[in-house]
Amino acid sequence: MTVKCACINFSKELYNQFLHLLAHQKKTFICDAFDDYSEFVKFKENLTIDLLFICIDHTNTNIFVELKNTIFSGGIIFISNRKVFAYEALKIGAIDYLLKPINEVKFAHTQKKINLFIKSRNKVQNHPEENFIYVKSNFKNIKVYTKSINWIQALGDYVKIICEDHTFVVLSTMKVFEEKLSDASFLRIHKSYIVNLKKIEHFTTKNVTIKTHNIPLSRTKKSLLHAALKV
Repeated sequence: MTVKCACINFSKELYNQFLHLLAHQKKTFICDAFDDYSEFVKFKENLTIDLLFICIDHTNTNIFVELKNTIFSGGIIFISNRKVFAYEALKIGAIDYLLKPINEVKFAHTQKKINLFIKSRNKVQNHPEENFIYVKSNFKNIKVYTKSINWIQALGDYVKIICEDHTFVVLSTMKVFEEKLSDASFLRIHKSYIVNLKKIEHFTTKNVTIKTHNIPLSRTKKSLLHAALKV
């Protein structure tokens, strides 16, 4: 698989180091370099970019405002020698924040997050209407059609499944249901919530709304949600 990247505000030394690092990854990375985000914006309509790698320091902190004022559905990874910008990076839904010097060990953790992002982005948005799972409730294994599920909520050692016309509370974990609902229609947007993407009526930077219910959206899940909805 080929991943197309844009590197912004990289020194020549850092860019060469970064290319060397990417060359050792299983995926094929193709990179373009831009002096700043404004230059990238001029060309982005004619480019298909999966990931933005942005080198951030005190000279280009305005990039956070620029990112908020433009639409980019790919993933964003910041690179810096200072921790002070990490909070702003997470607020805009960055996949990761890498502290210099970067090396193979540090990038291995980032690569896992990139893989998760790309997997979410590449999910096919349609699935067979007859898809279903079984849930155990009142000593019975009950068939539940996935199209009827609105969202799933963690309740301690239990999981609450909110459907169109019924609610189930089962002894299970969110991880189990993430695996059961591995098709493109579902996404974990918070440590305690998995939502049916097709049921989302609208969303903000803090929550999504399904059937008048506001469900919290984690800062770290914003990019995944945008990618899954192709916003």
